[in-house]
Amino acid sequence: MAFGKAPPDWRLQHTLLAGLPRGSALRALAKVSAGRKLRLRCERSMPFELVSDFVGPFMRLWDAEIAVSVSDYDPSLAGVLRRGRGEEDVLLLWIDWRLHRAMAPEQAARWVIDLVAAGRGASGNGVPVLINDWPQGGGTAGVTDSWVAALGAALEEGTRNLADCHLVRLERLRKEEYPAFFDPRNDEVAHYPFSQAATVHIARHLGAQMLPALVMPRLKVVAVDLDHTLYEGVLGEDGPGGVRVGPGHQALQRRLLLLKEAGFILALCSRNERVDVERLFAQRKEFALSLADFAAVRVDWGSKPDNLLSIAAQLNLHPSAILFVDDNPAELARVAEGAPEVELVLADPSGEGTAAILSRHPGLFRLRADASSALRTQDLQANQQRERLRAAAADPAEYLARLGMVVDLFENHAEHASRIHELSNKTNQFNLCLARLSEQEVARLLGPGNLTLSIALRDALSDSGVVAVLAFEISGRRARLVEFLMSCRALGREVEAVAFSWALGRLSDLGCELLEIQAREGPRNQPALEFLHRFVPNGEREVPLARLREAAGRDVQRHPAEIRVHR
Repeated sequence: MAFGKAPPDWRLQHTLLAGLPRGSALRALAKVSAGRKLRLRCERSMPFELVSDFVGPFMRLWDAEIAVSVSDYDPSLAGVLRRGRGEEDVLLLWIDWRLHRAMAPEQAARWVIDLVAAGRGASGNGVPVLINDWPQGGGTAGVTDSWVAALGAALEEGTRNLADCHLVRLERLRKEEYPAFFDPRNDEVAHYPFSQAATVHIARHLGAQMLPALVMPRLKVVAVDLDHTLYEGVLGEDGPGGVRVGPGHQALQRRLLLLKEAGFILALCSRNERVDVERLFAQRKEFALSLADFAAVRVDWGSKPDNLLSIAAQLNLHPSAILFVDDNPAELARVAEGAPEVELVLADPSGEGTAAILSRHPGLFRLRADASSALRTQDLQANQQRERLRAAAADPAEYLARLGMVVDLFENHAEHASRIHELSNKTNQFNLCLARLSEQEVARLLGPGNLTLSIALRDALSDSGVVAVLAFEISGRRARLVEFLMSCRALGREVEAVAFSWALGRLSDLGCELLEIQAREGPRNQPALEFLHRFVPNGEREVPLARLREAAGRDVQRHPAEIRVHR
């Protein structure tokens, strides 16, 4: 993303995200050259140009532009079956579901899901696919609200069970806040039933949420200021009982809590006295947030750029994974200069606009639920206790022994597919291969002829859940390492060495004698490359398994973790 390179255009940010911009305002925005071009192919049975005209301005928020190719109108969507030639990054099926009202809704949903599956088989094209559902309340004969609801439920299930296939939830957009979703005049003229407001709403959902979620790394941390951000007033002057919390600030705090529940890490970065902040959260019972909701807290009189970099270091994250919200443009300018990779949002005085921006920000949308979200903040807070244990221990061996670790190794467990996909696409530091696996590739690696390990970790302080992945393709006596990664919050406990050593032993049991290592150098994965260098100092790409196994085994023979294997 491009936010951290210089202070964003605050006016543009608020225009595009805080409220619903008018179509005329979007048309007035000058086209600019962007750092990334995304190619979208649309197979359609109703007009898409009205939407695509408005998608581009929202993609400016993440330094991208879009090139759209649209099919002829075809209710059968036969173009899905044509052989792919690498012409697109994303395929959208834009369907007027009213044309299929003679079918049972479950049958209609199954038709399109089967069509996507058949198209992938015929074309070899594995790009992500988007399919729209249909909004209720259109008043078209034969398309009752119950039919639409049943269709939506069937599409929800179908897309969930098909790799890299996601639902554009028009019904959810209709219910959000814009009641005039339909316009019969557009339907009469162009067979397009949606109003201009709905069209902009759909375009924003695609351009600022779904498309970046498909192709860009997600943010991981939302750090917030306090004064004039989470509330109105200055804590040091007004005191804990004097700051004011209006409806907008309540909405902002609820939004932050929802982000935490969705798996994002909350952090506090404020120039205040720590004791005042503790009293504030203790006294103000109407706050939706508590101090315990923040995994990292920097409340002092140090510089905010330094404190944000300190938060990144504490959480074992790159600064580009952090979004910082502050009401002061001067402070944000200092962050842009001193911590240029941190992304920025200018808070508005009421809190309402800030809540709206965070609900639509390109880095904060998740296409699927995060299975590990409930564990994340608790685990990160436990890391602070681990650091205290480390400091008190006589040596690293004593520290590891005191943790009481249990490492669970799951071999080709398909139920971990979504977590493996998630880790592959969001892990940056300890990621040796940078494979960025698609859901289809994960499914293949979990199948026969391959060895994929998902590694879960718990200790005396917390349950970290599935935190690491090792994936190998096996061909006779050769194995190829195609994925080796570990969540940053699990680093420092040498679990990567334990898992690597066990995996090499398992490959030997399967008859492998040579390992090909698909290591790639990226901008942030130095920790993974340094780990590999411990065992392969000469940068070899093909290593005799026996030699590698001996070196890795020496490295972990005294590790105190209990290892449990699940096949």
